[in-house]
Amino acid sequence: MFLTLLNFSASIIAGLSIVILLKNYKINIEFNVFFLIILLNFCLWRFVYSMNNLGFIELNPSKNIYAIGLFMCPVLIFYFKKFLNRKITLIDLLLQFSLGLLLFILFLENFVNPRSKIIILIIYTLFFFIQLYLLVSKYYSKIPNHKKRFLILMLSQAIYIGVLSNISLIKNTQNKLNIMSDLFDYNLFLWIIILIYMYVKPDLLYGERSLNLTLNYSKISEIKNWSLSEVIKIQSKDFSIYKKVKPVLTKVIIKIDEICENYYLENVDELTYKILQNKINIPKSHLDFLFKYYCKRSKNNFFNFLKIKHALYLIKNNYLEKNTIETLVLASNFKSKTAFYENFKKITGHKPLELYKNEIYN
Repeated sequence: MFLTLLNFSASIIAGLSIVILLKNYKINIEFNVFFLIILLNFCLWRFVYSMNNLGFIELNPSKNIYAIGLFMCPVLIFYFKKFLNRKITLIDLLLQFSLGLLLFILFLENFVNPRSKIIILIIYTLFFFIQLYLLVSKYYSKIPNHKKRFLILMLSQAIYIGVLSNISLIKNTQNKLNIMSDLFDYNLFLWIIILIYMYVKPDLLYGERSLNLTLNYSKISEIKNWSLSEVIKIQSKDFSIYKKVKPVLTKVIIKIDEICENYYLENVDELTYKILQNKINIPKSHLDFLFKYYCKRSKNNFFNFLKIKHALYLIKNNYLEKNTIETLVLASNFKSKTAFYENFKKITGHKPLELYKNEIYN
């Protein structure tokens, strides 16, 4: 009963994690759809298994249920590729999933005899393990320490699935629920550690962008560019505009913040005053009024601040590992290296390489 309740609780936490992933996927450039599939598979099976053990439903799984592990192998491979920031090609996807699906159907429909199944499964599992080893051993050192720990946890799950699939087939148990019990109960605590770790290190779940977990980024994000009260006294000549803007002041400022926060996630072109005005869809005189009386920065400083904020995000995500300062300047939409350095130093108090080296050694 204790393990059943734990499985049920874990399925609920996994379900909540799925909701969080889906809610943030648009602003999370590290969104890993294969991790979503893994969590969804975990959530659904654990929930159904728990409901069966609690007597709410009657589950009659096929004794060939281990075949599901064959189809999950390519999902796990691509999860690790995405996690390690490796390129995933369409050909690779087709080959891996075609092979997994072929073996899945082959085993599920009993097209081969039991001895041949064992040999095929062992070969396929070894192929799976070799791929994992080559992938992880080559790129493991290039990810942050907290991601290394999470990678080890997920790798342990992948190895467990591969080993259990072979053991389950060799045992050839006639009890239809034994295989599920082995899979779900024995590695339950490892999954609980994984779920807890995701919330301890929430960038794994929410994405670094949505949490603003960038170098010096949280401090900069705390700097409020806008005020809901006037930063300078409104001149009499602007009272007519004030009367029009005041009723929607909060709404427009929030909209400006949202546009500026997400713009460089979705665009490579520079965010200009004209583009901002078009996106907000208000008259230029109204936007001029807002910048004059409610923005804590000048127009020029405001847009430079957004560029530096984006540069910090790129640095945090190892942009300088494969690119130069010159390309960082261009990616940040500065027209000159001098302007980039001046604004970077002014806003962060550091030089770009100082922050990058600090990230590497911390």
